[in-house]
Amino acid sequence: MEDWSEIRRRVLVEGVSKRQILRETKLHWVTLKKILAHSEPPGYRQKQPRPHKKLGAFLERIRQILKEDQALPRKQRHTAKRIWERLRAAGFTAGYSIVRTAGRFELRDYPALTVVETPMATSGQAADGSFNRLLRFISGQNQAQQKISMTTPVFMSGTATNRAMAFVLPAQLKPAQVPAPTDPAVSVRALPAQRFAVFRFSGSRTSANESAALAQLQEWLAAQSLPTNSTPIYAYFDPPWTPAFLRRNEVMLPVLAQR
Repeated sequence: MEDWSEIRRRVLVEGVSKRQILRETKLHWVTLKKILAHSEPPGYRQKQPRPHKKLGAFLERIRQILKEDQALPRKQRHTAKRIWERLRAAGFTAGYSIVRTAGRFELRDYPALTVVETPMATSGQAADGSFNRLLRFISGQNQAQQKISMTTPVFMSGTATNRAMAFVLPAQLKPAQVPAPTDPAVSVRALPAQRFAVFRFSGSRTSANESAALAQLQEWLAAQSLPTNSTPIYAYFDPPWTPAFLRRNEVMLPVLAQR
């Protein structure tokens, strides 16, 4: 506080140049500018509320659950774990943990996932019925006639001649609890826990957009010296009526463990 006042006095009263103060104190010019603008240290000031990138769409639902709980006996109220389970069942996709963020790039650690998948046509917007096959499965057309909540994103992976579409099943549904498909073109698969490099992009689902996004992710991986040797996974979060420029799409590449 004494240094703060002394710097202000020397510059504002004695007329010492800012350049000289910066040389003497080794301060950053932004810090000096703040000192001269405030009579005392202002502390941390948040310019705007932090965005809730993952929970944003679910905040109103959380508030509703907590409000309803106020009318219930204490032992019947939701625990944090139970709220988490309800959000996951409703499609909350924050099951991964973020290792590093750099603009639209992220390194994420994903837990083991269970997916239901089906082959896709090599061209077109799932015109082969791949999406509907998966939708029928979670709607109850399985051997147990069990309805399963749909989550996001929808995964698409594989090569140009061998592609697959997959729905991620709710986290509380363990592989042994997943009903067997009745459609031979649908299968259930467990994915191991994995670290992924991810690049977020917008726009329609086209091969040109996917290729451009993949090229940016591969360039970033090379710059970070992060090895990968797998085909990409594309993740799509929004329904087709969402304007293309508002859509959340991602391309993901597994990152190899470094020795």
